[in-house]
Amino acid sequence: VIQPLYIPKTAIDGSRMDPPLSSPSDLFVAADGHVYIADTGNHRIVELDAEGNFVRSIGGADGEDGPGLLNEPEGVFVDRGGTIYVANTGGRSVVKFAADGSFLAEFAKPESAWLTEDYHFLPSKLVVDRRGVMYIVVKDTHQGLFRMNPQGEFTGFFGANKTKLSFMDRLQRAVLSREQVARLAPKRPNAIQNISLTDDGFLIVTSSGTVSDGQIRKLNAGGQDAFRNKAFDPQLVDTVTDAQGFLYTVSRERGEIGIYDPSGVPIAFFGAADGTARQLGIAAYPTALDVSGAGDIWLLDGAQNIIHVFGRTSFGETFLKATELHFNGEYEAAKPYWEKVLEMNGMMDAAVSGLGSYEMSRFNYREALAHFAEARDPDGYSAAFWYVRYEWLQNHFTTLVFCAAAAGWGLALLRRRRAAFGRAALPPWLSRRGR
Repeated sequence: VIQPLYIPKTAIDGSRMDPPLSSPSDLFVAADGHVYIADTGNHRIVELDAEGNFVRSIGGADGEDGPGLLNEPEGVFVDRGGTIYVANTGGRSVVKFAADGSFLAEFAKPESAWLTEDYHFLPSKLVVDRRGVMYIVVKDTHQGLFRMNPQGEFTGFFGANKTKLSFMDRLQRAVLSREQVARLAPKRPNAIQNISLTDDGFLIVTSSGTVSDGQIRKLNAGGQDAFRNKAFDPQLVDTVTDAQGFLYTVSRERGEIGIYDPSGVPIAFFGAADGTARQLGIAAYPTALDVSGAGDIWLLDGAQNIIHVFGRTSFGETFLKATELHFNGEYEAAKPYWEKVLEMNGMMDAAVSGLGSYEMSRFNYREALAHFAEARDPDGYSAAFWYVRYEWLQNHFTTLVFCAAAAGWGLALLRRRRAAFGRAALPPWLSRRGR
């Protein structure tokens, strides 16, 4: 039996909203637990409380023209002060609202020598850092994130994906001239699909496709990827992090939610997609997800206009806490959690391996070796075996030196005997060696 880390908790279908959700594109859980939804079809932002109850709508302007009127918004972000930023896709702008929902500013395509007339500013997702700098995903572009300062001025592109060259691409570039290469159809990297912001200021960028790797990238202020362009699921549509730095992803094709540790190592996968089913926990067309402070996962289904909420099980709380402590190198603190995990599921290899790491931290290498062998953890086993061997050599060093000295003394004695009494007195094997 495999215990789940998460189970479907509830579904919010918007029946208590007037009008109900229509083709929602994005979802954001704010610091206070309230949930903001980019309700694209209704040209508004919907705010829910932590229990999923309707609070208000923002940007609809009751069908009247005026400041703050939204047009098919596809992205929403709320900073820690409560200021709301909206990727107003249909209006080709970014709209900023105060925490009370009042209109503050609207930023259209800025004037810049780097932005030509044929550059179409269609913002679809965005985040805002602590300085107020906006990082915007612009639809159908390959230059990277569109960076805009708090005054709405363009400050450059950031974090573009890298094109992955096949063997044939490299062969063409080796054989053809520059002019011939220039006439080839350009090979562009995957376009960025989504973006989120970690508590410590890293940008989590999600891309889909196989033209380039790095479907999830964790970018620092200098644009360096902490995951080093590692390959992930090519069908990902969104990636977010929790307060501990663990990553949560959703795949559009399979509807599968993935959990990764802060270094991008997969931990668990669950969930599914079905375009015909209307079932709790089953998405038809996942468009976004986020994680609340309580650890609940909010998954947005843009086709069925439903929000699925997944809650952690007791097993999930214990396992993820153990994993968190283990990742941070707190092996002793993680030990009781791993033991509790094994009480719930005695076949959990990760827990056995975690106990092996605890024994390693206590210098109990033989016990660690046994745990790693049981967990079928080759890396852990190799590390423990090295220390067991090193420990054996240390403990028997004097004996080894004595044996080596005795062997040398014995060989020297035989050689002196040979010199004194001639070859006939020596054993045949030593006589042959001396020839």
